Amino acid sequence: MNCNLAISTYSFSRFGAGPEGRDVQSLESMIDRSAELGLQGLEIIGNHLTNLNLDTPEYCYSLKQYLASRGMSAVSVSAHHNFVQPDPAVRQQHIDRLNHWVDAAVEIGAPYVRAFGGRWGTVPNFNDFMDAHGEEPPIDGYTDDDAFRWSIDAFKKSAVYAGSRGVTLLLENHWGLTGTAAGTLR
Repeated sequence: MNCNLAISTYSFSRFGAGPEGRDVQSLESMIDRSAELGLQGLEIIGNHLTNLNLDTPEYCYSLKQYLASRGMSAVSVSAHHNFVQPDPAVRQQHIDRLNHWVDAAVEIGAPYVRAFGGRWGTVPNFNDFMDAHGEEPPIDGYTDDDAFRWSIDAFKKSAVYAGSRGVTLLLENHWGLTGTAAGTLR
């Protein structure tokens, strides 16, 4: 059986909190290092696509060529969105944001987009959030049932869009609503 290995660009940059210092490496240097390590694939964190403009997709095409020239391909794009939004208009903005990352994945040839279940944001300090094991109370006047309903509805809409573009959404079991197996299954 043949096995291919991939890495996330997140592993190359801890946003100034690691030995690489305060400077975020260029995406090209991450690709070069991955190729040197003999990896075949790369998950690209959306924040690392700093030159992304889907109205002029030349950057995406050059990135796809850069990956291919080093024997690699884009495995997935990591989206940045949060469907746990009481305001339907704000929630729609986050659906549009996830769909934007689907479009980016199409342009760079990635078949997957890694998506988040969402969180309340009531514990804004990350260290406090970690101390609470990624759990936080709902916004006053709302319940976790509300959050799951919003998130499930938004995922249905985005999944239809992603499917129409040939992309599969991958739900990450990552804090908030999907921080537990039960939440992820729900």
